[in-house]
Amino acid sequence: TTSLGYIGVGAYDMKDGSVVKTYLAQGSPDDHNASSVTVTPDGKILAVFSSGHDTDKYIHIRLSSQKESITSFNNDLTLEASGRTTYAQVYRINGKYYIFFRNNSKKWCYFEGNSTSKWSEEKAFITSDVQYYMRLTETTNPYVMRVTMPGNPTSGDANIRMGFVDFSNGKVYNSDMSLLGDLGTAIPSSRFNVVIPSSGSYINRLFDIAVTDTSKTEIAYCTWKKGTTKAAYYVLRDSKTYEIVPSSHEFW
Repeated sequence: TTSLGYIGVGAYDMKDGSVVKTYLAQGSPDDHNASSVTVTPDGKILAVFSSGHDTDKYIHIRLSSQKESITSFNNDLTLEASGRTTYAQVYRINGKYYIFFRNNSKKWCYFEGNSTSKWSEEKAFITSDVQYYMRLTETTNPYVMRVTMPGNPTSGDANIRMGFVDFSNGKVYNSDMSLLGDLGTAIPSSRFNVVIPSSGSYINRLFDIAVTDTSKTEIAYCTWKKGTTKAAYYVLRDSKTYEIVPSSHEFW
């Protein structure tokens, strides 16, 4: 998104360094409105975004007119959710498209599509009593995505939880690969194991997640004390934590 609130996509040419930008919509200046993209089998760019940060209950879908190009897109296709939307994430897995998004701040839902133009009704994914973020990350198994969930720093639960979704069988698993249930059955976030706990007045913030096998974990995060601006930066690698930057540095 831009400082004027334009939501769009960009392309960078690795050979000559040129940049192309295409605006798809205009909302409020807020990075919560950033679009998520994936590539279709025929090479077209599928872009998905919400209208804003909990602005309304719609998810917007745009498909590029030409393959491997973002210069023009087809008309907007709008999906209606049951609540206010934000944080749209689109993936193509096991021959289907999935759009995950947060709904009314405290639950995560998704739309499922056999094509870029035909989508299911909204389905529930994760529910919570507090405001949680959720990020899906690829693993080395093409059918399995890692689910990483940090709590909002002001929610009272700053733990980082983790699990997996296997799109080949439609099952959701905990961080230890124990079964939690079926995809689409609204699994409570509290059932996912805490892999990075918060303690006392300290808060965790998720940064990045490495693509690894499901038996491995590499998560970059920081921890800081409430009321301060200095944070320590860490990497969780499997069961060990490594300090990258000590807490004498400013957050961000």
